[in-house]
Amino acid sequence: MDPGKEKTLRFVMKFISNSPEDTKNIAKKLALKVSLGDIVILEGDFGAGKTVFVKGFCEHFGIPEKEVISPSFVVMNIYQNENIKVYHFDFYRLSSFSEISDMGFFEYIDDDNAIKLIEWNKLNIQVGKKIWIVNICHLSEKKRKIEICEKGTFSLTEDNSPDLQ
Repeated sequence: MDPGKEKTLRFVMKFISNSPEDTKNIAKKLALKVSLGDIVILEGDFGAGKTVFVKGFCEHFGIPEKEVISPSFVVMNIYQNENIKVYHFDFYRLSSFSEISDMGFFEYIDDDNAIKLIEWNKLNIQVGKKIWIVNICHLSEKKRKIEICEKGTFSLTEDNSPDLQ
C-alpha cells in the first residue's frame, strides 16, 4: 500500500448462518452490493463454507450452483452467462507469485467487466480495486458467523486480514 493512502475499513454486514442454504442467501445479499470490477476476498478455515458462499453469490447472477466448484487444483474457474462474468481464484496451493503471474492473473484482476472472488489470499498483490472481505468462522458443525467488510483501494498481502471481532 502506498504510504500516503489511508487504509479505510467500513463494517458492512454481520450474519449468523445455520445452514449452507443460509450461507448462500447471505452471499446473495452481498451480490446485490458488489459492482463489476470489485474483488471479494473469502477467508475462513477448511470447511468453513467459502465455496458454498461462492455458489450463492453466483446463483444470484443466474449461474447454476452445479457449475460452481472449488478451483483448489486449477487455481481459477470462470463462470459467466449473458449477464455477468465471475473469476473465482483459490490460492491455497500456490507458493509463489510467479505461479499466478504466469497464468495472466493481472489481465483477469484488471478486468472491470468481471467480479473477482479470491479464496486463500496469501500473495502480495498490488491492485487498485474496491475490495470486499468475507470472513467465515465455524461456530458449530452447521453454524457459521459471517462478517463482510468493504474496503477502499488497498494492497492484498499475506497478512492484511482485518480483525473482525
